[in-house]
Formats: sequence, structure tokens, C-alpha cells
Amino acid sequence: MFGFKTEEEKFKLADYEQLASDYRDLADHDKAMEENRDEWMSYAKSLEARVDSLIELNNVYLTELSIRRKNDEARQRLTVLK
Repeated sequence: MFGFKTEEEKFKLADYEQLASDYRDLADHDKAMEENRDEWMSYAKSLEARVDSLIELNNVYLTELSIRRKNDEARQRLTVLK
């Protein structure tokens, strides 16, 4: 009976070692995911900055286009009046 208890303890120890190994693997995987998430967040912020600058540039171009259109309309009116 004492030998059975020792075998039982061996199985419990093996189970504990397997659980500890699984936990370490999971912790490593979690850390890798966290680093990957941080990289993606950084990438997303850089894309957001690019989009913001493109929106600003687009607004500048729209303003310039509006001014040119108004100038063209004014020129057309002046040529009609001459």
C-alpha cells in the first residue's frame, strides 16, 4: 500500500509539472500576444496620423479648388460684361 501511495504521488507530481509547464507556455504566449498587440496599436496610431494628414491635405485642396472655381466664375462674368 505504501508503494501505491508513492506511485500516486508520482502521478500527482507529473500532473503538477505538466500544469506548471502549460502555465509557463500560456504566460509566454500571453506575453508574445501583448507585444504583438502593442506593435499593432503603434501601427494603427501611425495610420491614424497618416489619415489625419491626408484629410487635412484634402481640405486644403478642396479650399484651393473652391477658390479657383470662384475665380473662374468671376473671369467668365467679366468677359461677358466686356
